[in-house]
Amino acid sequence: MNSQYPIVKIDSKTIKELLPVFINKGIFAKYDGLPERADLLNQLKLNLGVAELTTGQEREYLAQIGEYRTDDFVVRDYGNYLIKFTLNTYKGNLEDDLQRVRLNKLGHRVAMVILSEVYHQRKWTDLEIPKERILEYLGYSSADKYIYGDINDIMFSLRWLEYEIIEFKNNTSVKKKNIKTGNFIYNLDWNSKSYVLDINKKFVGSIVYVLSGNKSHLPGNAFKRGYFNYPTALLPLSSNYSQGAYLLTHFLMVERGNGKLNTSTHKVIAQSIPRLMEVMKLNYSREDKNYQAFLSALEETQVIDRVVPDISTLKNLKASRIQNQVVHLYVKKDIKLLDSEIKSNLLVTKSGKK
Repeated sequence: MNSQYPIVKIDSKTIKELLPVFINKGIFAKYDGLPERADLLNQLKLNLGVAELTTGQEREYLAQIGEYRTDDFVVRDYGNYLIKFTLNTYKGNLEDDLQRVRLNKLGHRVAMVILSEVYHQRKWTDLEIPKERILEYLGYSSADKYIYGDINDIMFSLRWLEYEIIEFKNNTSVKKKNIKTGNFIYNLDWNSKSYVLDINKKFVGSIVYVLSGNKSHLPGNAFKRGYFNYPTALLPLSSNYSQGAYLLTHFLMVERGNGKLNTSTHKVIAQSIPRLMEVMKLNYSREDKNYQAFLSALEETQVIDRVVPDISTLKNLKASRIQNQVVHLYVKKDIKLLDSEIKSNLLVTKSGKK
């Protein structure tokens, strides 16, 4: 079990800022019916009776629309940030293949498998990953024939989709930060047994320098993005997690905790409930449904040893207090001890005794 699911190192910024992009379902599902950005803004000018719009007016209106397209991009607009998706570099029949594009929890998990293998194999080009190995990481067996097609579509998406993340101070402000990532995979080949691929160094991040043979000539900012130890047994353990529990688990693995609250055995991640909901990408139209999903994710997540206030207190929290309530989540510091516990839980899960 220990060699089957190693502890690896993964770039922190990749997990915090880049990989959450991979959970955006149905990007091109309604492509033909999406409104054009230019048409939306022209209509807003007519509605307001103005010749030009301010940046604030544009931002506020587009954030309300939420999803639209331009000549080159499909845009998901979340107010304080937006994500632009494009398939401009794809040379195949886009009309036939558009519906193959899928970004969801499985896409995030496959990306985690690939980044884990980058560290395990100590390279990010000509990386060969057996299909059977991917199934093991994901908690499937070779008998689960249906998953092969899903993984092929995920690989297609990771190869051809390009992303641009634009952050704002709020939903009416000017641009704060622009991150162009390019494709996650920039070369992909496969056969009946395995995938062979090259990974974009922007996603490998500081691990490029961790794997460097010569540490004496590294740039001064080599480890600015940070990296963390990741027990890959989390991948099969979380195979049946809700999206919220899955994303929360990975957020907790990256975080170092609060220096004033950490104990000798645990890091203590202190975050407001709205921030944790944002991490979980909970966006139901009803706030009570978001809160119930939040509570369920806390109960699901097996790396949490303690929640303060406890779950029963949070269940009885008045709606007026949710926005300002800070929650303390206790997670073991010792990565080897945590890894051993995860693998024990995985064995119980596989035996059907959970």
